[in-house]
This record gives sequence, C-alpha cells and structure tokens, in this order.
Amino acid sequence: YLIDNSTGYYYVEDILKKYVNEGTNNYFEMFDEESNTLSNKEYLHKAIIKAIQSSLNEEYFKEYRVNTNINNSSIEVNQISLRIDDKMLHSIVNDTISNLKNDKTANRILTSIDENFSKYKVKNNKTLLNKKETYTLNVYTSKYLNKVLKYEIIHMNGDEKKTYIYEGNESHGDFYYLEDDTIIYSADVSINNSTFECKIKDTANKDVGAIKIEKNNDSGYYTFNFDNGKKKYDVIYSSKFSNYRKGKTFVNEKKLSFKYLNNKVSVLSGEVILNSKISKSAKINEEIDDTVLSSTLSDEDKNKYDNRMNKLEERLKK
Repeated sequence: YLIDNSTGYYYVEDILKKYVNEGTNNYFEMFDEESNTLSNKEYLHKAIIKAIQSSLNEEYFKEYRVNTNINNSSIEVNQISLRIDDKMLHSIVNDTISNLKNDKTANRILTSIDENFSKYKVKNNKTLLNKKETYTLNVYTSKYLNKVLKYEIIHMNGDEKKTYIYEGNESHGDFYYLEDDTIIYSADVSINNSTFECKIKDTANKDVGAIKIEKNNDSGYYTFNFDNGKKKYDVIYSSKFSNYRKGKTFVNEKKLSFKYLNNKVSVLSGEVILNSKISKSAKINEEIDDTVLSSTLSDEDKNKYDNRMNKLEERLKK
C-alpha cells in the first residue's frame, strides 16, 4: 500500500502488474508542527475512552448487594454489572462512533485516515455477537469505601460458560480462568512501570507457564512459556534500538523464536530476525506512472482481489 501526493495506491501480486489508484488519501497532510503523530495518538486514546464512557448509558448498569468469594473468604460487597448482548453492543459501538464524529479534533484525525469515516455506521443486520452469546462485566467494591476488590468477565455462548477474574490492585493480584464453574488456570500477576510478570498454575496448583514483558525507551522483551503435559509453547521476542551518528541514524533489531508441541510432537518452530536501519533522510522509488483506476478494474480482477482479501481475513481469524 502506498500514499503519494495525497493519493492512495495498492498493489497485489499475481492480480495486476501495476498499482491500482484508490483515490484521495490525505493521511500525511494532518501531520504538521501543530499536530504530529504522537500528539494525535495520545489525543485519540483519550477521545476513544471518553467516547466509550459517554456511550454507556446509566440504565445499562445494575447494582446489587451480594456475598462473593474474595481471597478465599465469602464477604458482603457491592456488585456493579453490565450485561452486553448483540443489540446493546450495536448501540454502544454506534454511539461511540457518533461521539467521535462530534469531537472535531478526533473527527479530523480519523477522517484523514479514512475519508469515509463520517459515513461509517454498524448496520443492525451485521452480527457482532450471536443470538446465544453475551458478556457480563462485574466490578465488586467494598460496602462503604467503594474500593475495588475484584473484576469479573463472564462469557456465555449457549450453555458454554467462561469466566475471567482478577482480584487485587494495579500492581499485584491474582487472575483466574474458569470453564463453567471450575478453575482451569490461576496466575499470580505483578505489574510496575516497566515490567509485567504472570506465573500460571493449573487445577492441581502445578506451575505450567509464565509470561514476562519488559519495556523501556529503547528496548522491549517478551517471553511466554506454557507446558500442561499435552501442549507446550515457548515464545521469546526482543526488540532493541541502537543510536549512532549523533542520533541521525538508528538501528532496530527484532528477534522472535517460537516452538509449539502437541502431545510431545513438534508442530511448529522457527526463528525470525528483522534488522532495520533508519536514517534522517531516505528515498524510496515506486513506479506509479503507469497505474490503473480502481473504478476501471474488470469484474474478474475485482473478484481476484476480493478472494485474496477474504483468504487473508480467514487466515488471520485462525
């Protein structure tokens, strides 16, 4: 995909031997001294959270006084619940989009990314959740001080029930994954400004895996190890920036190694190493003189392109 002189182009191998002109794309025109990529990202992050909050009507929430198990003890707490089905999800998503459209700055940024943003809406006939599927979000707080004690997400799909629970605070807590009402995995979670650690145990309280994420300004490190006797995963990812030439040029090296075994048989393993060198100035030559307008593509070429995109979408969903 290429944007050149406020025009968008795409190229798909084996379909056409030239770029397809997709029309106007003003993505880069929004980046100036007053509005750069970082400030846009930060603004959108806050605007999206605010838009979602505004779309959650007060009547969506229910409040109860209940007894629940926290830290292996049954205590009386306040429970605030939000139950989401397909109809409500449509309402929340469309209200969120509407709120972003009404925010002039967010609308400008999103329209520069997608010129059709102002027309976007999720149609009622588009399925977001199936008819038997719901999500219930519960927050449990102390009776008098409203201190959050537990978060819970319950996913129902017909008779199938999956529950995700977190007990603790922003720096340390316990996570549980349940199927029906049986704990399948539990995890001890620790979080600070630069590190996330999670140690996973099974139903027999046996260590079966760990996740660790470390990140700072110039490097990142991620590991995931899991072994329950049947399935085994080992994933290691690292990324590091190194500066030289007085900061005008820097190198980014990324490494990914992975291994997946099922019943002790290796299914997939490999290693990927990416090295990129970025300079203050660069010239990229793309041949776009001999392009074709997307509106002039034959039905055959359009079908080839659509089939390729559908296959890619199916693969990503797996």
